[in-house]
Amino acid sequence: MTQTRSSRYWDKRAIARLTEAERNSEWHFREIKILYEEAEKDTVASLKAIYESFYRENKFDMTALNKIVPTAEVEKFYADMEAAGLSKYLPKRFTGRVKRLEMINAQLWSRTKQLAILENEIETKSHIETINGAFGKTIYDTAKGIGATPAFEQLNSRGIEVLLNTPWQGANYSKRIWGNSNTLANQLQQTLTKAIMTGMSEERALYEIRQRFNVGSFYAERLIRTETNHFENETEFIAYQEMGIDKYVFVATLDGRTSDMCRSHDGQIYEMSERQEGYNYPPLH
Repeated sequence: MTQTRSSRYWDKRAIARLTEAERNSEWHFREIKILYEEAEKDTVASLKAIYESFYRENKFDMTALNKIVPTAEVEKFYADMEAAGLSKYLPKRFTGRVKRLEMINAQLWSRTKQLAILENEIETKSHIETINGAFGKTIYDTAKGIGATPAFEQLNSRGIEVLLNTPWQGANYSKRIWGNSNTLANQLQQTLTKAIMTGMSEERALYEIRQRFNVGSFYAERLIRTETNHFENETEFIAYQEMGIDKYVFVATLDGRTSDMCRSHDGQIYEMSERQEGYNYPPLH
């Protein structure tokens, strides 16, 4: 095999691995998108009920919103949060007297957090599949390319766990999901607060709530795409280390974009010991 053909082989196989990982993550994002759609419907239904119960003559009944919620209702809500593993995040007053408006805000918050838990479960599954696929295929493709016999088939569970939990650019995907859910919860609560303070119409409030969920879904999609790229490349690096490979060639296409930054590295050969993700190893974005 000539050098040109050899280079084409490595480029083709690396691109094929990333393409397959991205295709797989797309299926999982569709599951996540459905979760966002369901959460949006639930929240819209809740907001409609709030308007029906407390909105009169272009303003909210603040007297009713400041009434104390019956103890049995607070206890049930707390128990539900405890079962979901979320009670530790509630203010201590949720074991005592809670106003109706506080309860409504807590329910908005809890819906986003339950969404985050389910999103994390799906994304974790997606990334484990990416890691397993990337490791086995990289070993196979590399062994085939150099005419050797593959010595490894899969990464052990401990290695996968470490990879999933290792932060990059300040956090791992689970913390980013939780952070995104905090942002969504705050935005929903801000929308409700603005609606109450200004007497916003139900139609306008529902529109803003839907917009918040659309943005949240966009962030979820961007996150799973970026993290898939990260785990694909990190796993390939581990596979190369296992095989004793000491150099790698940067292929711009693998970064998912063809920016000037990517093109400046395309075709460059680097020592494995010099690898810096985000600088000379994808993803750069």
